[in-house]
Amino acid sequence: MFPETVADKLSDAVIEQAMKLSAEDRQELVVSYIAKANEIWMVQGSEGFVMFEGGESVQLPVFPHHDLAQKFVDINEIEGQCVNITLDEFTQTWLPGLDKNGVELVMFPTTSDVENLVMTADDLASELSGIKQGIEIMSSLETLLPLASSLANAKGWDDFTRTLMLAGKSLVPLPAEKRSAETEVEGCESPVWLATSDEQGSLMAYSPSKVIRGVLAVLLEKANELTPQQRSEFDFERYLSRCQLERYLSQSRGNGIKSVIAKLKGI
Repeated sequence: MFPETVADKLSDAVIEQAMKLSAEDRQELVVSYIAKANEIWMVQGSEGFVMFEGGESVQLPVFPHHDLAQKFVDINEIEGQCVNITLDEFTQTWLPGLDKNGVELVMFPTTSDVENLVMTADDLASELSGIKQGIEIMSSLETLLPLASSLANAKGWDDFTRTLMLAGKSLVPLPAEKRSAETEVEGCESPVWLATSDEQGSLMAYSPSKVIRGVLAVLLEKANELTPQQRSEFDFERYLSRCQLERYLSQSRGNGIKSVIAKLKGI
């Protein structure tokens, strides 16, 4: 299994497995991995970068990782060294130049008798742009908002409790007339009501427990930043864990919060 996170060194088993991937899978590996690693690898010989000549086109082999580029060099007995280019330089300088000169890209070639996929510079630029936008969106979704950040930075039980109480004061309470059996969250140690406001569609909640109001404030601060689709997919439990809430809530309260999360995901 190729590592999902960026790795400086690949094991022999991972390299061998990668070399056996289909042309389509090798192409996908190049695009997805270089977007995370922020670099791409090529092979440079004594007279410049190693190129293939395919009919009327010239093709530049590119690789997602140094070890895979080196394996290509070793197998094909090429005199050259593996060179990395930052992704910013590659997308901003190399791809426009390659496109202008009609040079295509061979995506992680292995040996001459194995099929390889070729992309135009323009197509690869579009693929990388889409992935980069997706990464930026995910990064923004993972960002701790102010209330959560203050809890994450709290030092010790007293500081954490004080910060959680202050967070609870910022919660816009669900109006009393909306606290009904329909809006009540089942399975909570202290009563909790959760619903949307009529005016803007924002989530609102209430609990008589000061501690739970603090947790609700943290949850809704994040939930109201997300679309309904994003809310349904977001890992709120992990988010609360990053705020240290997992450490300070009792098991019974923790179970209740899971019920709150389940309800807000369905609204």
